[in-house]
Amino acid sequence: MVTQSAMSTLISPTFGQYFMTISLFLFCFTTLITYFYKMDTNIAFIKEMLNIGKAGKIITHAARLGLLGMVIFGAVNSATLIWAITDLGVGLLGWVNVITIVLLSKTALTALKDYDTQKRLGLNPTFNPLVLGIKNADFWEDLEARSSIPNTVPSKGKTVVAKKVQERLQPVPNPFSK
Repeated sequence: MVTQSAMSTLISPTFGQYFMTISLFLFCFTTLITYFYKMDTNIAFIKEMLNIGKAGKIITHAARLGLLGMVIFGAVNSATLIWAITDLGVGLLGWVNVITIVLLSKTALTALKDYDTQKRLGLNPTFNPLVLGIKNADFWEDLEARSSIPNTVPSKGKTVVAKKVQERLQPVPNPFSK
């Protein structure tokens, strides 16, 4: 309301209402596009991980209809109710994140200790989940398999390769490949 009044005062009496209407529409539209994309991406990931066939299409369509239903619900109810529901959702997401952080803390600390060790050795730190015993890190495993640049440190004109790095460069079979 303050922005609308300021625009109306400074530019023209009707500019503020049109500016705020267009801004609010674009904000809502881009937010919905973002939510739709995140929903679709997460559903695609879950479908791939669970290897769901035709049931995956039903889940995708149900989620899309659910998002459309939420938009309609939000459009016809009071702002107080919608903000209360939003606050509840954000609070739940916060708890999910806290639980996830607690569950991943051991893995994160393992990776941090490996990073510190590599820095102390004077190396350019690299992350290899197989060496650290971290499972299901497909992206990093693929990246490590494609990497052909050894982790080296120049020393008096010669290249010194740390023992740990040499072990990392040994080919490791991927247990997830078919």
